[in-house]
Amino acid sequence: MLINLVKNAIEAAEDGRDLIVRITTKYIKDERIVRLSIEDNGDGFTESILESVFEPYVTTKAKGSGLGMAIVQNIIEQHDGRIFAANVKPHGAVVTIEFEHIKEKG
Repeated sequence: MLINLVKNAIEAAEDGRDLIVRITTKYIKDERIVRLSIEDNGDGFTESILESVFEPYVTTKAKGSGLGMAIVQNIIEQHDGRIFAANVKPHGAVVTIEFEHIKEKG
């Protein structure tokens, strides 16, 4: 899953600019959420793709299958997580994954 997201970031910065991919984690104690964010400084998502980026066969790549992000979403949801995609300014994209932390009784 992470390899797919980082690979997408690399492909989003093929215009010669230096690529920065930032992976961060955060535990939000009050909400009991573990958040993982993968942010890049590529071109970001086009507005027409942003709403459907996790749907199968949605791609902007000439040779892409459009299944990568759908598979990532499926993996996250199988682990009771949530995934979101957004653009960042001045350019780039961020994919955020959240898991609710459930403390086991013991």
